[in-house]
Amino acid sequence: MDRFLNWITLPLCLLLLVGCSASGTDGKRVRKPVAEFEKDFREKVHSADEKEPHAGVHGVADSSVSENNSRTRYIERRMKQAGYRVQVFTTTNLDHAREKEQEFAQSLTGYPVYKVYDPPYYKIRVGDFQSREKALVLKDSLKRVGVEEAWVVRDNVLVVVREELK
Repeated sequence: MDRFLNWITLPLCLLLLVGCSASGTDGKRVRKPVAEFEKDFREKVHSADEKEPHAGVHGVADSSVSENNSRTRYIERRMKQAGYRVQVFTTTNLDHAREKEQEFAQSLTGYPVYKVYDPPYYKIRVGDFQSREKALVLKDSLKRVGVEEAWVVRDNVLVVVREELK
C-alpha cells in the first residue's frame, strides 16, 4: 500500500510543481528602462487616474467676458508640446536631486520645477516656455543670483489650452 501511495504521490507533486512554476510567459522578462517612466513624470502635475497626460481634461471653469455679466464656460486642457526649460542642476545622486528640486521649488515659486531622469543623470529643470527668448530671460536672472549651471534646453512642456463650451 505504501509503495502504491508513493507512485501516485510523486507524479502529483511533480505536476503541482510544474503547474505552479508556469507563469504563462516564455520566461523572458521585458524590462522597460526607468527613463521611460520617470523622464516626464511630475507627481504634482499628473494625476494618478489620468490615462493620457498630454490631453486630459482638467476642469471646467467660468470666465467673465464682458461688462454685461454674461459668463463663458470653457474646458482647460493641459497638453505637451515642444518648448524650452532652463536646466539648473545635474547629478547622479537621487537624494541630492530631490534636495535641489525642493530648494528650487521653494525659491522659484512662479515656475514649475521638474526632476528628469536621463540615465545615469538626474536633471532639475525649471519652467514651461513656448519661446526660447522667455527661457533666456529666466536663465539670465538665475545666473545673476548665482546659479552657474543654468542653461536653456529643448523639452516637451505643458501648455494650458482653453476651449469654449458651446
